[in-house]
Amino acid sequence: MRHKDRTALESCLGKLQRKYNKDIVEYFPDDIYRPWFEYLRTARESHDPGIQSRLARSKRYYAPWSDITRTTFDEWIGGMDRFFAEQEVRLLRHGQPPVYKKSVVIEVPLNKPEYLLLRDIRTVFKMEHIRRQLAGAPEAHRSPRSKYKPSTYSRHKPNDLLKILGVYRVVTAVRIEDPALRGRSLLDAVYSHYRENERTLPREIKITKADEETEGLPAHHRALRQLNRYIAVAKNILRNTAEGTFPGKH
Repeated sequence: MRHKDRTALESCLGKLQRKYNKDIVEYFPDDIYRPWFEYLRTARESHDPGIQSRLARSKRYYAPWSDITRTTFDEWIGGMDRFFAEQEVRLLRHGQPPVYKKSVVIEVPLNKPEYLLLRDIRTVFKMEHIRRQLAGAPEAHRSPRSKYKPSTYSRHKPNDLLKILGVYRVVTAVRIEDPALRGRSLLDAVYSHYRENERTLPREIKITKADEETEGLPAHHRALRQLNRYIAVAKNILRNTAEGTFPGKH
């Protein structure tokens, strides 16, 4: 083979490999799974009967997640990659077993013209689909899906979802000490909790001295409304998560 031809083939191979890898490696970034992990852990620790009943229905769905209340996200995510990767066509090396249960493993001879190979592969897939239909197997999705894929709907970015959950956890903690907390007393208790634990209060519910001087009482009303919004959003996402959808409509 001439050097010129070899260089052209290597260049073509490189382009195909880059395109193939770009198209099939569609891991969702860890930042979307981190809030999912935290919301599910909070749901499992919840004493809300509605959330617990939803968790009971989704127990089988979440079984591979194991007991996430006893680990951290960074420790847990390492063993979960295979559940979050998109299921796509991949090349099996000699002796390498298939990963996906619903897949077809075929052998393609490389000494036949490409148009004949494509024709034969298409025929094999058609036959396999017909066999599955005759066997009563459920119809496969037209586009492969990862086992755990976040819903496309969300009004909030992943970091905002964690911030909302953080506020909800603080509200839950202060209400354990005093279940009667409501309104301004709840807001004050949340502020105290953040100060005592040296945590940064989210600016959306923070009232500065300047706010008090310029707005007065309306500043507290604004902060309290935002706090109540955070509580409502967190509850909706926790219910969705317990049912197996994250974050879902909230």
